[in-house]
Amino acid sequence: MKMKRFDSSNPFLLTSVVALLLATLLTSCTLIKPGIHYLGDTFVPTDTVQVYYNEKDIRQPYRIMGKMTNDLLADFKVEKVKSTMIEKAKQVGADGILFSDVGVERDIKNAARVAVKAELIKFQ
Repeated sequence: MKMKRFDSSNPFLLTSVVALLLATLLTSCTLIKPGIHYLGDTFVPTDTVQVYYNEKDIRQPYRIMGKMTNDLLADFKVEKVKSTMIEKAKQVGADGILFSDVGVERDIKNAARVAVKAELIKFQ
């Protein structure tokens, strides 16, 4: 079976191909989530996770079950990283997440990247 060459002289076909490629690119970018790295214990998944920003706000006994950070390879909004971390916390069975650090780090090209760190907690 012989393949035909793409006919770039047809402006409608060329416009359609470019539009399709652009739509695919834009759609795939919105579906990408920041990479989350977790080191710690895993329990039965939970439906809800309590969010804390200060250790003093945690009113019941708990233990740290693990630590989490985000991947710095892509530039994401802080709220997107936060929501993805909360979802990961639910998956590994955390009762709460204590966000401990948010900062901006720079890569070798001097591009700014959001860095978020958190500890996952399990109530006792």
